[in-house]
Amino acid sequence: MNKSNAYCVIMAGGAGLRLWPVSRTSCPKQFLDIFGLDHKTLLRHSYERFAEFIAPENIVVVTSFRFADLVRKQIPELLPENLLLEPYTRNTAPCITWATYTILSRNPQANIIFSPSDNYIKDQEAFKDMMNQLIAGLEVDRTTVSRGIREYDEYFRKQQKGEVIPHEVTRC
Repeated sequence: MNKSNAYCVIMAGGAGLRLWPVSRTSCPKQFLDIFGLDHKTLLRHSYERFAEFIAPENIVVVTSFRFADLVRKQIPELLPENLLLEPYTRNTAPCITWATYTILSRNPQANIIFSPSDNYIKDQEAFKDMMNQLIAGLEVDRTTVSRGIREYDEYFRKQQKGEVIPHEVTRC
């Protein structure tokens, strides 16, 4: 696997409306320590997960300009040129288009993984193995691959039902 061609875009521009009142427009869920296990936010977990097999200089975060300081605080090692700030939030397609254009202008051979910033991955090792296989396959056959992750978490099920949160969520 050519690690220099592997990139990851973490999409962190969402407003976090579905987890209200825990998540607010001023501090959406990706910037919160939702699970209360290790005092890390969903965004920080996403970054660390991908940094295990993608060079940190190849990890890009796309978010709203409103959240720039939150991203810089939570991922201080993120290179400034790898923080893409959307002037307007326009959902996933424009985010992917802009990030793809930016990365391919830097490295035309790039293989790019796009990930939401708020995924919960229970089996980290299985995820890492799956991503390494995907990246290795893309080095041989450059194509578009869509891969879903089917994780079910009791916390989110309870949130959707409006049940009580099991711990105090750290605020921004």
